[in-house]
Formats: sequence, C-alpha cells, structure tokens
Amino acid sequence: MESAMVKASGQVERAYFVVHRLHVENAALRQEMEAAKLHVEESDSSYQEFPSFDQINLPIFVSFLAEYVIFNRNVVTSQAQRNQEENAKEELLAQASSFRNERE
Repeated sequence: MESAMVKASGQVERAYFVVHRLHVENAALRQEMEAAKLHVEESDSSYQEFPSFDQINLPIFVSFLAEYVIFNRNVVTSQAQRNQEENAKEELLAQASSFRNERE
C-alpha cells in the first residue's frame, strides 16, 4: 500500500507540474494575444490616418479633366478659325477670279 501511495503521490506531483506548465503557457499566450490586439489597434489607427486612394488621386484626376476640357475647346476653336480662314481665302480667290474675268 505504501508503494501505491508513493506512486499516486508521484502522479499527483507530475500532474501538478503539468498544470503549472499549462498555466505558464496560457499566461504567455494571453500576453501574445494582448500584444497582437494592440498591434492591430495601432495598425488600424495608422491606416485610418492615411488618406485613401480617392482622396489623393481624385483632385489630380479633376485637374487633368479640366485641362483636357480646355485643350479640347482650344482645338475646336482652332479648327473653326482655320475653317473660317479657308472659307475667306476661297471667297477672295473667287472674287479675284471674277475680277479677272470681268477685265478680259
């Protein structure tokens, strides 16, 4: 019976050490989890502070679009002026031809 008590006592002691080791591991895991949560919170707050892609690029796109509209207006205006100049030139050539025909 005494050997059974010694054996049981040894098993209890080993179980105590296993429980103690598990408590230590559990505490370490809890600390790691808290550190990970803190890291996530810090990352999230720094992400929130960084302006979004739209906030950065939308003003650039709007500026580009305004310049494009102005450029197109200038192109259309230039084409219209060229057409007017061509029409005036043709009209003057027709008048000159008509004056020549009248002289002859």
